[in-house]
Amino acid sequence: MSTQEENKVSVQNSVLTKDRRSFIKKSAIAAPIIASISSRPVWASVSSAVSGNLSGNLSQPSGVTFPGQSPGYWQGSNTDRIAALGLTNPATGQLITGSSLFKDIFTDAPAPYNTYTFFQILHGNGDAQQPSRFSAAAYFNTYYHADYPLSRTQILGFYSIYVANPSIEGPILHNLYVNLTH
Repeated sequence: MSTQEENKVSVQNSVLTKDRRSFIKKSAIAAPIIASISSRPVWASVSSAVSGNLSGNLSQPSGVTFPGQSPGYWQGSNTDRIAALGLTNPATGQLITGSSLFKDIFTDAPAPYNTYTFFQILHGNGDAQQPSRFSAAAYFNTYYHADYPLSRTQILGFYSIYVANPSIEGPILHNLYVNLTH
């Protein structure tokens, strides 16, 4: 193997190691948060009987609900509910509306979502788009509900982790947001 080929292999290995290290760092930060939020005991009701404690949240749900609007709510019917929030794009200072690009807020959105508007994302296009739909709705919920349990930073961080590994993180993220919405 020539010196030039060895250098090329060395550079490729260096890039892979850096990408892998970045993914592991992000996962190490977010995994405990996701695991604690989506774990069964967090959603379980408080039971005084041993049998109630053993069956978890399948016995007598506590009725605890979270203040979250679904993606369908944010789609709006005749009004632009997103524009009514008064959000501005941090980069341009322009008002965020349903016609704004999804990537204006979710900057690491993968193709083709980086070309979609919020209305297109919220209307959805199959199971693959569900994490993006619910991430957008969760982001808007943080402005609409003062007691929403996640911060904007957490939502953007979870989305970044999802983008890095969609096949594993997509269902987890979708389930988290469904539990906070419905």
